[in-house]
Amino acid sequence: MSKTFRNQRLRRGWTQRDLAAEVERQGLSKPSDSNLSLYERGKVVPRPQLRAVLCELLDLPIDYFDETAEGERAAS
Repeated sequence: MSKTFRNQRLRRGWTQRDLAAEVERQGLSKPSDSNLSLYERGKVVPRPQLRAVLCELLDLPIDYFDETAEGERAAS
């Protein structure tokens, strides 16, 4: 699942900083590069409002992070 997040970002030609700037343009606090890396690797699930914006920007299903979190729990 986490590869999809990264692939969608790269498909747009965005660095993590570019994605952070896009999030900020949507009116949210700009996430740090380290946080975006954690989201990409499925290590941390972003807060709900940020989840919605990331899914919209990356054209991911709205439940994308819910599925990622479930996968992490199952692997634990």
